[in-house]
Amino acid sequence: MSWPLTRMTDIVEIHWNARLHLARLGVKVKAAPLDPRVANLFSEIRNGAADLFPGCVTLVRISIRNGDPDAPLRIARAGADTQTGLEAVRTLVDNALARADASAS
Repeated sequence: MSWPLTRMTDIVEIHWNARLHLARLGVKVKAAPLDPRVANLFSEIRNGAADLFPGCVTLVRISIRNGDPDAPLRIARAGADTQTGLEAVRTLVDNALARADASAS
């Protein structure tokens, strides 16, 4: 059974390569269990990102891989990269990292 769609769903994808950010926190990225600070950080960023895009389905894709250190964050909306909301997401990530770093001290 298919459901009738009344409007298109607005999907926002946030791609964040967290490797460099986690290194700044002193978190080793291995196959070991996830550090609780990192789990809390990821949760805070996912929840905060959803609040930044009301009415949208917001997917936060967090990777931990080698990549372009100058472009660890990008946003796609309707399948196309966009700058809309990028600064707000950067601020969200920076603030969450600062809180995680402060809690480690």
